[in-house]
Amino acid sequence: MHYLLPTLAFLVELLVFFFLVRRGLVQFGVGQVVLRVVLAVALAGMALVHFTQHEELARMIPPAFPEPTALVIGTGVLELVAAVGLLVPRTAPAAGLGFSFLLIAMFPANVYAAGEVIGGWRMPGVLLRTLLQMVLIALALIAGWGVPRSAR
Repeated sequence: MHYLLPTLAFLVELLVFFFLVRRGLVQFGVGQVVLRVVLAVALAGMALVHFTQHEELARMIPPAFPEPTALVIGTGVLELVAAVGLLVPRTAPAAGLGFSFLLIAMFPANVYAAGEVIGGWRMPGVLLRTLLQMVLIALALIAGWGVPRSAR
């Protein structure tokens, strides 16, 4: 239940973005391509961690969710798909949106693990994690879709 308000905030962020999109998008060339590549590299790295440290990361999954190891590996696969999708201009919008929804879906695990030590790393608190994920969602949407004209 701790993740209800941040999840609603993420969904509102998506709605605001797509409301602004109705006013038109501006692609921004090289900067957008660089953002796609940076996100793709980060996603590929995150996927690699999901594949190589799946047992550690499975500890982040709340007990209410079945098959935590499978969920960790599955999210790694989805991160890899999003990484490749961001590198292909035609699929970048879908990849950015898909990655945004993946971040929202993974948020309960981040709340559950907040403040814990997983794999030798102290996980960020809920507030910091929420802010980081909001920034990642915004970057993924901008990388895939461009900048809403009214936001420029």
